Formats: sequence, C-alpha cells, structure tokens
Amino acid sequence: MSSADGQGEWGGNLDIRDAAPGRRLYLPVSHPGGLFYLGDV
Repeated sequence: MSSADGQGEWGGNLDIRDAAPGRRLYLPVSHPGGLFYLGDV
C-alpha cells in the first residue's frame, strides 16, 4: 500500500509510481452527485 503525503482527501495532484493497471485508488465522495475527472495518466 502507498500513500500520497501532503494531498487532501480530494486527491489533488497524485504522482504515484505505484499506480498501474490492476491497482486500486480509493477517494471519498464529498458531494452527492459529484463527478470524477481523471487526466494525464
């Protein structure tokens, strides 16, 4: 398991070397109906 120090619970700028196909990233939902955006992976 890896952690992203210095990031808020919203994710922020996640530059994690352990991010790879088959891995999981858990982020809490802070707003009902909120959308998820992922880019530059």
